[in-house]
Amino acid sequence: MNHAEGMNSHQYYDKHFQITAVKVFPGEFHATNQSRLLVTLLGSCVAVCLSDRISGVAGMNHFLLPEGSLDLGAGTSAARFGVNAMELLITDMQKLARCATGWRPRYSAPATCWTA
Repeated sequence: MNHAEGMNSHQYYDKHFQITAVKVFPGEFHATNQSRLLVTLLGSCVAVCLSDRISGVAGMNHFLLPEGSLDLGAGTSAARFGVNAMELLITDMQKLARCATGWRPRYSAPATCWTA
């Protein structure tokens, strides 16, 4: 699930880093063109962070499984599955940045922080 910038129920001010932070839970993603700290907690899940240094757009997704059934039952987010989560994140980032040049992926182990 994506949350529009400024309307994210997981958005808070991080006093330690002195910046607005957005917590991305499993099955969610967030893309932004504003300076934000994107935060998640990883166990057996995967999170991917992308940034376009030219446009200033960045994003993170947090997914549980590589792929899932096309029959997603009620209440199941497509973003829970990596194959969908990547497409959803990249699509939102492309909407925020008119071109997708200069992207650099960042791969994370638990407890790593980057500012967007």
